[in-house]
Amino acid sequence: MKKRSAKTFIILLGLFIALFSIISVQMADAASSKKVKQKSSHAEKVDKKIERMEEEIQESAESYKDGDFWGFQDEDKKKGKKNVGKYLLRAPTYITRAITWPLAIFGDFLIKKGVVRDIVEVISNDDRTFWVYPKLELGFGSGFGGGIGVKHTDLLGENYQFSADYLIHINMNQKVGVSLGKPDAFYIKDKPVGYELSTKYIHTNNASYYGLGIDSSINNHSHYKIDGMEIGGWFGYEFWKNLLGDIHLYVQADATEPKTYNGRSIDAVFPPSQLIGLNDSQYFFDIGLRFTHDDTSDEAVPEKGGFRRISFDRFQGPNTTKNDYNQYELELIQYIKLWADRHVLLLRTDWIYKQVFGGNKIPFYRLARLDVHSPLRSYDVGRFQDRGRAVFNIEYYYPVWSFIDGVFFFDTGRTFHDFSDLSINKFKVSGGGGITLRSIEFFLFKFQIAYGGEGVNFLMKASKSF
Repeated sequence: MKKRSAKTFIILLGLFIALFSIISVQMADAASSKKVKQKSSHAEKVDKKIERMEEEIQESAESYKDGDFWGFQDEDKKKGKKNVGKYLLRAPTYITRAITWPLAIFGDFLIKKGVVRDIVEVISNDDRTFWVYPKLELGFGSGFGGGIGVKHTDLLGENYQFSADYLIHINMNQKVGVSLGKPDAFYIKDKPVGYELSTKYIHTNNASYYGLGIDSSINNHSHYKIDGMEIGGWFGYEFWKNLLGDIHLYVQADATEPKTYNGRSIDAVFPPSQLIGLNDSQYFFDIGLRFTHDDTSDEAVPEKGGFRRISFDRFQGPNTTKNDYNQYELELIQYIKLWADRHVLLLRTDWIYKQVFGGNKIPFYRLARLDVHSPLRSYDVGRFQDRGRAVFNIEYYYPVWSFIDGVFFFDTGRTFHDFSDLSINKFKVSGGGGITLRSIEFFLFKFQIAYGGEGVNFLMKASKSF
């Protein structure tokens, strides 16, 4: 990397941070000078969750006094009804109960002894605006990982939203993220204008690359090392109820190095034409526009509503223009409440396409991915890569115990180079099931088993859900 390029990047980065700092201070002054009665939608959701958390703990305590050990009563049995159809629909519930009953007994014990409330008192403040939560991860390509996160939903008593988290894996892959924002910095025609500043750093020791396209072989892959950093933010305006439009600007820096696998370096396994950006440092300005509509009933465990997002990003390199590209993304999620509470069907699709002009080339590590994170849950990280990807997910959630849900899922998707290559052929599939611990609806623990054409993957994840 040339010294001139590095110096230019540092100057631009400093100006960027200074600009955002000045705007943030001005917005804070404007918000404090005008007392706004209307709460932000995020603050309202947090308040409702706190109320629901307290009600759930209280209802559980009362149900134990009434002799309902599990806190999960069967109304049909109480009334003496016999409905074969309903019992068949509940078959997954009873099967999963038979497997998870030790966990249920342990959870019941914790609630009865007040341990859950004691834990909440330790990890949160009195106003329940500050939370400390664990992060655990397994099955996502980096070995076992653990870390910690913090979240404040009303910093300084002015509805500033702050979050920070850190995750490290046994192979020393690391992720760090910090963000600070205000969803209601000021109002235009009674509609909130918000913003968020954020930065994150990702270090990956052994990132996998299997080649280009949906026909890449699992037996022909190698590794590379990558460090990535991003800093920037967005400003958004809620045009209509639950519809937010925002413009964003991020400065990104990447650095990659070749690694060996089975004694062969990645640049000896794949041709240079596929390894654009390897052993190099690259910088990008990510300038984009995004529209998000979110009317889900709950952020942690929604039963109805949906999430829709469409975005455009222009990735412009300040040190070189040969790797510039555009990115388009469409994500649609719909929750459908079925015949009873906590029986939910989730339908999701996500499309990404990266467009280049002239002789520009996209760095190979920035190609669209179809893998366990898409999710295509039985496939390794970075398993399929190309300029575009399409993925479809179906999930069915059902109640097991008062704080445990079961889930069955089906994933399918494929990558493509151009839209003309896209067809119903060569779609990869995976399916499986698992359980989700809902606890107090702030923290989720998920354990899933996925099977596809390349084997079985055991997934475990624990983190906050705000």
